[in-house]
Amino acid sequence: MRCVSLAKLFDVWRQYFCNSTRVSMDTCESGELASLPDPKINMRVLALTLAAVMLAPNAMLAVQANNQNPEVQYNLLDIPSSRKAIQELNGPARVLWENKPLREGLQELSSSHRLALWIDRRIDPNTPLTLQAGRSATLTSVLKQIEDQTNSEMGLLEGVLYIGPEGILPRLQRAQILLHDQVSSANNGRVDQSLFSWEELSTPSGLLQAVAEKFDTPVQGELPHDLLHAGNAGSCSMTTQLILICSGFDVIPKFSSASSSFTLVPLQIGTSWSCTYQREQLGPIVERSSALSKLARTHRGKVRRNGQLLEVHGPSALHQALLSKPVQQVAADASSLSQKTVKSLEVRGKSAEDVLKNLALSTGINLKWEASVSAEQRATTVGFKIENVSIDDILELIGEKTGLKMSRTGFDVTITSP
Repeated sequence: MRCVSLAKLFDVWRQYFCNSTRVSMDTCESGELASLPDPKINMRVLALTLAAVMLAPNAMLAVQANNQNPEVQYNLLDIPSSRKAIQELNGPARVLWENKPLREGLQELSSSHRLALWIDRRIDPNTPLTLQAGRSATLTSVLKQIEDQTNSEMGLLEGVLYIGPEGILPRLQRAQILLHDQVSSANNGRVDQSLFSWEELSTPSGLLQAVAEKFDTPVQGELPHDLLHAGNAGSCSMTTQLILICSGFDVIPKFSSASSSFTLVPLQIGTSWSCTYQREQLGPIVERSSALSKLARTHRGKVRRNGQLLEVHGPSALHQALLSKPVQQVAADASSLSQKTVKSLEVRGKSAEDVLKNLALSTGINLKWEASVSAEQRATTVGFKIENVSIDDILELIGEKTGLKMSRTGFDVTITSP
């Protein structure tokens, strides 16, 4: 921020003083101020000017803080696909690699932890890796070793494991969170998801337009030419698909609610955002004040208790750490799923796939479609109205109406064709 000297400030005030009293600059230069009318008024002007200059930095900082920590209403991290991925970071990861190419190793990890993978175009996929992780290792600790050997940064974009240059991931995560919030607000909280896959030698611009057509939402702008290896990011939100495609070019899609369209703009520098959580949404760390404060300091964020609410300000890594739960707690949550009931649900002429997808979003279950289920079976139209029934009863009802077989283990629901 540019500093203003007192001499310069007085010179500006003097010009204002002379103009406001209609006195020539020659009179001001001669110092004949005694004959000017009501000098007290002009002293007030000087005092107000000084106060404005001294307070301006604080005002600017307040505006910057507000822009750097926007409040999010529809939190992408709280949808089932994100929740599941966050928990996978706590899972065990045993590896023994010797000069294994980066892409090959990451594909093994993503497959064993049921996470999709996106390698930024600026990362060499053939970088050889040599590392060992034993019984006590978690996926998070293994990713940290990979970061150290590749000078990269790794983390989650919804349910996708992303690896890119240092300093890019937190900015992408913030952009993704804010974009999801804006789009969800325009859609009354609805989350549009679909399978995201691409063929060998696809281009970023081609993928961008394919996503735009799939969700019937225009995207204005072009990406530089590049060729991509074939890949599959699984089922993820529209905003995540757009962020991934743009990630290697330091641009992001900006949403216009007025036109329901996107325009490509430069990736912003900020990493922090804000959200208010119910304490029951978070892991056990919220019960330990000292650990909570240490976690906030580690991620350069802030956490404030407000009764049963927790106000969190900081990068996505802080939010994810707070949402993370031990494996034992996740298992307990899954075992109690059968005891939960859906108060009311009415379905009219929707496909079985859409009904199950909406059920997954509202309850946190993970859907696994076996290859035996045809596209026609997925599109089977169903309709019903129920009240106060369990999730298992709903799955059984959908199975009866579609002829599909559904089996649930914890949060995982497998759908097969009999």
